[in-house]
Amino acid sequence: MKSRLVLGMAACALVLTTVDADAKDVCVSTGGFNLVLKKVKALKPSGAISLTGFGYYDVASARPCDGSATMNAAGTIVNVGVVCHGRYIEGTSVAFDWTASDKTLAGTGKSSFSTDFSASQPMTVTNVDCDGLTLP
Repeated sequence: MKSRLVLGMAACALVLTTVDADAKDVCVSTGGFNLVLKKVKALKPSGAISLTGFGYYDVASARPCDGSATMNAAGTIVNVGVVCHGRYIEGTSVAFDWTASDKTLAGTGKSSFSTDFSASQPMTVTNVDCDGLTLP
């Protein structure tokens, strides 16, 4: 009985370690605004994941961000939505909504700095090396 308990605990620890190993930081930039998304899980066809992290123009202005990403059934389109909370250009939070084609989350979409998130500006999102960013 004791050996089954130990074996069961070891199996649980292995599963938890494997799940954490699949998650990695993903960094993207809109050309002036950087998003650092922490421990992003692998996205699968017809799947959805939560996104959390921070965004900033400069290292002194980092703000918390959260959102989600979904992948279509064919695994060819990723839709991403992220809101960064804080006082930015027009005194409100900023929303980002874009479409990507893979796990790098690079793509195109729109950003909104208006209080009702209706005024949108086109943007290009590029994947950047997290190690190359100056982080707050």
